Amino acid sequence: MPLGADWNLVRADGSETVSARYLIRTHDGVLLSVLNEGVIADRLTPVTGGREPGLGPICRMARLSAGLEFLPDFSQFVRRAFRGK
Repeated sequence: MPLGADWNLVRADGSETVSARYLIRTHDGVLLSVLNEGVIADRLTPVTGGREPGLGPICRMARLSAGLEFLPDFSQFVRRAFRGK
């Protein structure tokens, strides 16, 4: 089912918010709405072992979450939304 969107916004601190929303149709025709969201940021890694503790190279870190919504009758939902009922 070719229906979905994704976007990426850069924050003032240089980190990024990422979002993706799309629909999946199961083998028995049920529609699922999927939303993935998160933040991507550069972080300094701690340095330990033999050397004096401090901060080392920058690494890219991501914290993401996924949500799933069950749409029992999507066509009826859309008809109601456009009719305002």
